[in-house]
Amino acid sequence: MPTISTPSLDQFLQEISALLRERNGVKIASYLLIEPPYPAAYEALIGEIKQHYAKDNAHALENKLKAALPEARDGLDGSPWTAFITVMITYFGFLRDVDIESLLHTYRLLSNLVSKCNSALKHTSMGVLILPTVIAYSRVFARLATGLEKQPELIAHEQPRTTEGEGARETLPEKAANVMRQALVLCLKDKSRAINKPEGKQTGIYAIANICLKILFNCHKIKGAETIIASIQENSPPLELFPASERVTYLYYVGRYWYIRREPYPGLLALETAYRQCRAVDIKHRRLILIFLIASSVCLGRFPSQQLYNRPEAEGLAEKFQPICQAIAKGDLTAYRQAIDYDNPNTAWFMHYRIFLQLRTFCELLIQRSLIRKTFLLCGDPGDAEARKAPTLNFTDVLTVMRFLESRALVPKEQQAPLLGQRTTSSVPGSQIPDPLKIFVHPEFADIVDPEDRKPREITGFEIESTMSGLIAQGFLNGFLSHRQQKFAIQGAVKKGALEAGFPTPWEAFCARMDDDVPGWVKK
Repeated sequence: MPTISTPSLDQFLQEISALLRERNGVKIASYLLIEPPYPAAYEALIGEIKQHYAKDNAHALENKLKAALPEARDGLDGSPWTAFITVMITYFGFLRDVDIESLLHTYRLLSNLVSKCNSALKHTSMGVLILPTVIAYSRVFARLATGLEKQPELIAHEQPRTTEGEGARETLPEKAANVMRQALVLCLKDKSRAINKPEGKQTGIYAIANICLKILFNCHKIKGAETIIASIQENSPPLELFPASERVTYLYYVGRYWYIRREPYPGLLALETAYRQCRAVDIKHRRLILIFLIASSVCLGRFPSQQLYNRPEAEGLAEKFQPICQAIAKGDLTAYRQAIDYDNPNTAWFMHYRIFLQLRTFCELLIQRSLIRKTFLLCGDPGDAEARKAPTLNFTDVLTVMRFLESRALVPKEQQAPLLGQRTTSSVPGSQIPDPLKIFVHPEFADIVDPEDRKPREITGFEIESTMSGLIAQGFLNGFLSHRQQKFAIQGAVKKGALEAGFPTPWEAFCARMDDDVPGWVKK
C-alpha cells in the first residue's frame, strides 16, 4: 500500500503537538482558522485533506491524529483528552466541506464544530486550552447566525411552521446562543478561586456571555438573556476582575435588560458605569450606551444637560429627547402628547432602539406630577404656618385643569386657541377660535360616522384621586389625601416650604426608595 504524502498536514500537526506541550491555548486558537481567505499554507493543507481524507475515510484521519497528537491521546497529566482529537477531526472536516456560498450549510458545519469544542472544554485540566478557540469560533458563529436571520429566504425551509399551541419557533440565533451557553455554563462551573484575577475557564465567562447576550438582544429574546444574567449573578467572580472591554459590554447589556424590564434605576446604574469606563475614542460604542443611558435618565426625571449633548457621541440626541424633557419641565401637556405621539417623526427612531414604550410609561407619571405642581402654583392654598394650617390643593382644581389640557392636546397645534396672555392671529377680534373639545379627525376617517358625540372621554374625580394617590405612593408627592374634603394636603411645608416639601424632584424620589444593587452585576 503506497504511503500517503501529506507534508502540510504533518507540519501542522507537529506544531499543534508542540503547542499542547506548551499549554498555549491562545496560539492554538490562532492556528485553527475558519474564516477565509486562507493563507497559502492552509490552502495546501485543505488540498491534502480533500485528496486523502474524504468523508468516507474518517477512520484513517482519526488514526493519523491519534499518532500525531500523543499529548491529547494520552493526556499531559495521565488523563486522555480524546475530545480534542474529535475537535481536530471536525475542524479538518469543516475546512474540507465548507462552501462560503452556502451560508446555511456553513452554519450547520460551524454549529457542529462549536459543539465539539464545548465537549473538549469539559476536560478538568486541559479543557482550558480550547477556551480561546471556543471564544473565537463563537464570535464567528454569532455573526453568521444573525446574518442568516436577516435573510429569511435562505432559511425558509429550515424553519418549520408552528401551529397554534406550539409556541414561537426557535430561531437560528437562538439555537446558536444555546450552543454557546453550554460553554458559558462550563466556565461558570470552574472551581478556580483566585483572589486578584480570574483563572482557568473563568476567564471566558464574560467574553462568552457578551456574545450570547448580543445574539439574544438582536433577536429580542429577553427571556434567554435573563437566564444568562441570573447564572452570572449566582456563580461569577466579581466583574471588576475582568478586562475593561468585557466589563463595559456586559454592563451595557445588563442596563438594557433592566430598562426593557421597566426597571430603569438599576439599568441606569449599569449604563452609567459602562459609559464612564468606555474609552473616549470609542465614539460609536459610547453613543450606543448613551442612548439607553439618556432614556433611563429621562424615565427617572433626571434630564441631560446641554454639556452632555455637546459631546461628540451625543450629536443629534438633543433633538430626540429635549422635546419630551422640556414638555415635562414646563408641565405642557399638549407638547408632551405631541412629543410621544406615534406620528411624531422621532417615534420611529425611539422604536428602532426599543425605548419608546418605557418612555411613554414613566414620563406619563412625570407629566402628571408637573401638572399637579403647576395647578398648585396657580390656585393652591399656601396654608398658614402660624395657624398650623397645611398647604392644600382641591381635587376639583386639578380635575378642571386636567380636563381642559387633555382636550386641548387632542386639537392640532395650528387649531388651538391661545392660552391667557398669548397673542396670535386667532386673538384678533372676529377670528374663529376652535372649540378645544373638538377632536381632530384625520381626513382618511372623515367619512366614518361616529355614533357618539365627538368629545373626549372626560376624566373623573375618582381618576384624579387615584392618580394623586399613586404619585404619593411613589414619592412624587409628599402629603396625604382627604377624601371627605376632596383635598391634597402637603406635609413638611413649615421647614421646606410648600413646593419643595410637597413636590420632591422625581430623581430624588427614585433614589430614596431604591438601593444601588444591580442584579446581574457581581461586585463582591
